Amino acid sequence: MFATISRFADRYRLQLLIAWVALAVIVTLVAPNLDDVTDNDQRNFLPDDASALTAQALIEQHFPQNADQGSLVLVFESADGTPITNDTDAGYMAEISTWLTGPDAPAHIHSVLSPSLTPEAAGSLIAPDQQAAMIVVTLDTTLLDEREAVLDSIGQRVEDAPASLNVYRTGETAIGAEYNATLTESVDRTIFVTLALVVIILLVIYRSPVSPLIPLGVVTIAFMIARGIVAWLAQDVFTVTDTASMLLIVVMYGAGTDYCLFLISRFREEMADRDDSRESVRRTVRRVGESISSSAGTVVVGFMAMTMAQLGLFNTTGPTLAIGIVVSLLAGLTLTPALLGLLGRRAFWPARAQHRNAGAFYRRTSQLVAERPLLTVIVIALLMSPFAYWGSRMQVTYDFLADLPDDTESVEGFRVLETHIGAGEMQPLTAVSVFEGGDLLADVDAMTQRLQAVDGVATVRSATQPLGADNAQTAGITRIDRQLGTLAAILTPAEGAAAQPTPEQAAMMDAFFADLPAYLTLVAERAPALAQSDEYASVMATLAGIGEGTASVADLANALGALAQVGTDQHIDLAQLPAGVAALFGGEQAAAFVDSFLNTQTNAARFEIVLADAPYSATAMDTVDHLKGVLSGQGAVYGSTAVNADIRDYLHTDQRNTIALVLAGIFIILMLMLRSIVAPVYLISTILLSYGTTLGITRLASSVLWGTDELTWWVPFFMFVFLVALGIDYSIFLFGRIKEEVGRRGIHDGIHDAVQSTGSIITSAGIIVAGTFGAMMAGSILGLAQIGFAVSVGILIDTFVVRTILDPALASLFGRWTWWPGRVAPTPRATSTQERNAVPARDPGSAD
Repeated sequence: MFATISRFADRYRLQLLIAWVALAVIVTLVAPNLDDVTDNDQRNFLPDDASALTAQALIEQHFPQNADQGSLVLVFESADGTPITNDTDAGYMAEISTWLTGPDAPAHIHSVLSPSLTPEAAGSLIAPDQQAAMIVVTLDTTLLDEREAVLDSIGQRVEDAPASLNVYRTGETAIGAEYNATLTESVDRTIFVTLALVVIILLVIYRSPVSPLIPLGVVTIAFMIARGIVAWLAQDVFTVTDTASMLLIVVMYGAGTDYCLFLISRFREEMADRDDSRESVRRTVRRVGESISSSAGTVVVGFMAMTMAQLGLFNTTGPTLAIGIVVSLLAGLTLTPALLGLLGRRAFWPARAQHRNAGAFYRRTSQLVAERPLLTVIVIALLMSPFAYWGSRMQVTYDFLADLPDDTESVEGFRVLETHIGAGEMQPLTAVSVFEGGDLLADVDAMTQRLQAVDGVATVRSATQPLGADNAQTAGITRIDRQLGTLAAILTPAEGAAAQPTPEQAAMMDAFFADLPAYLTLVAERAPALAQSDEYASVMATLAGIGEGTASVADLANALGALAQVGTDQHIDLAQLPAGVAALFGGEQAAAFVDSFLNTQTNAARFEIVLADAPYSATAMDTVDHLKGVLSGQGAVYGSTAVNADIRDYLHTDQRNTIALVLAGIFIILMLMLRSIVAPVYLISTILLSYGTTLGITRLASSVLWGTDELTWWVPFFMFVFLVALGIDYSIFLFGRIKEEVGRRGIHDGIHDAVQSTGSIITSAGIIVAGTFGAMMAGSILGLAQIGFAVSVGILIDTFVVRTILDPALASLFGRWTWWPGRVAPTPRATSTQERNAVPARDPGSAD
């Protein structure tokens, strides 16, 4: 097959160049822009049966008006330490609230909750220390452009805030917008740094201004095509994140440049032996094609194993990267030879084509490995094991905000809320429960109390306590005994109250007394036991006495208070109260607010749950798990914390299954290639040791560089796949050459020669991949910086320690058992003249 490819690439050199360039241009012009079709919303990457998505579906079914359309929070912080309720600051917040609900407000604002518009909610919107307050704005759109337009309008409006206030835009919408902007900026930086690093590394390797242009041109053309293919898939088939887009860049420029590097290196050796570019191209593809194809195959297997994961971040990133590798391989096997054939000796200008010098380092290293394999293995294992143990104790974080720089506006606003009000107020959970029947309000009240009793819950808002348990005015507002107690409190004259009520107050009280008999009749219908009590008779008698002038309002207040003490668990919806009585509880507005928690047609109820802990914390996710237990069989819970809790659950399964699948796939490939069971076993063992060591070093470096030893939750998963898939390449190159040399020279000399001859090229390839991943550290997203650092360090460990020293030492230690149950057939040793002319020096990956 590779002989056919070599003849094709040689014969149609110019046509291949034109075809690849034309294809890249056409795909770029026709395909959608990948940046326009990516999506970073974590909810879109949960399986359909995820608990949070079940809850979202319940909300859309029973409470469509409350379906999640996004929200943002305006945080106001006192800049001078004075109470934020002073006239200037309170007046400005009221002005902003009026603007947000007025005709000049930005489009797509659904509702506004603020201290001035909803005074009864001020207790949860203003910090107890009076140093901060917030306004919650709910949107009616999920479109990113429309959300960002609202953010921009509000940002411009609050620029005139008084000097005594610091104003921040935070909440789900603001955090998401800033995350997308920071990620886009990080992608742009990574592209620039990647290209710069590749150019510098290739210039150092080849010492030619021409040679680096070949892999850069080939990989760039391949990237343009792969990016277009992925964009089409992202538009119509599956969701792709900006994270996958960035990883596509570094993987293609890393692995793709490696493929070109091995081809160019072999071509240079062929040209050093003969001044015939066409024959050299053919021999290069025949000798190296199998090796780089096997290498690409292992990478594709590793990436495609990710498709079996349940989380979409993994099962869509896997095929995205696999597409990049396949296109890179095709371009490497066809376009690179075409360019080399066209350029000939000019590819290495101003230098001349020559054989690579093994270097003193690799001669000494290979000699040490061959002479003292057991000592080498023990020393390396002892050096790496402590880091591997440290890595095994590592914790991950699901904190979305931790990925952003601390000086990001949404992060600063979140920290202010966390300090003064409680982070849970910014992103409360929404629970939905569907009841079988009976007294809906009584069921809601019982469920409210059960949810409130869960450790980690700060407060629950529901139809029976719309502003939470701590709000005495509205807690239990639908329960009859609480209503009676509230009426008694309202009727009790306050000390120092004006002797004469205002006309509005008088009119309200007249309406109340006119409708009070109807309310008491309703009480009797709902709570017959209460109506049969002496206290109920006393209320009716006192009410009659007021009409006759023999009793006072104070007497009625006392009678209502006594009736409330009798107690009952029966409820009356505010919407069913007579108008005059309902007015004392907030009227139609309060009734509508309570009803927003109920769907009497489907017997469903909605609950707002404020957590005591930060919404992205592990403790908060544990609380969600407990809430799921309370709601089990009746409903589900939704919100950012619930999404993270689901991600945590699926991540454990995905890691276990994907690791097993990747290792099994790599084992099979190694077994087929090496015709051995023993070698694949210890090669995979060194992979695991290398991964653990890298994990420990990354944890330690993260503490030093970024101030946290927790890794972003997806970093260890991607680390494993990348280090195994990309790192195993070097095992294939190395052991293919070891098997060849052992057949010629025996175990010890063969390993010595193989390490010596492959060391420099494996090092060059490893440095290129490490450099491209290291470019990710130029961005501002913590998780991407961590994965960039981790893969860079892991590849360098593989390059300089595992593949160059540890694996050859193991091969020497196991000797002929390395190839069991197969064996290495002896190969007649060629003379130096034959090696140079008849059998040119083999590429590290060559196994033929």
